[in-house]
Amino acid sequence: MNGTLCYRRTVCLLCGLMAVVPLSVRSVTDAFFVSVKLTVVAEPCEINGNQPITVKFDDVMTSKVGDDEYRRPVKYTLECPPGAPTAMKLQIVGDGASFDPTVLQTNPAGMSEVLGIELRQGSSKLAIKKWLPFTYPNNPELWAVPVKKSGATLKGGEFSATATMKVDYQ
Repeated sequence: MNGTLCYRRTVCLLCGLMAVVPLSVRSVTDAFFVSVKLTVVAEPCEINGNQPITVKFDDVMTSKVGDDEYRRPVKYTLECPPGAPTAMKLQIVGDGASFDPTVLQTNPAGMSEVLGIELRQGSSKLAIKKWLPFTYPNNPELWAVPVKKSGATLKGGEFSATATMKVDYQ
């Protein structure tokens, strides 16, 4: 999993401008408003030194998929510039498995219908595409666990899953 972060803050400004236009002996005042929308971009945080985050499962017994025995830490770093906000949120974005759209889809195609990667924050499931609030520099502890479709029988073979980690401030 890899990703790049750009802090964004949108600020809407409503500016009132008054124009006075004299006409002969009387004056007319027209008031109008200009709405301005801008994006202030702060220096981004760096996720994992801009390097891919890799979780290796090594050999997995098909009969034990879904057990916490194969729970592996998602090790990553997050470095933010001085003055960055501490109220942040993290999101894992990727394709959901056909049997459970809240877990990551795996490859190759034959496996993707029955095998996925569940992400957890501590012991709680972290659905993909869901934002997880946290306070920097206390990065959320993430775990990856291979899971299978209920009642499915897995065949042996290699698998992989890909996702993007996003971090933004709240």
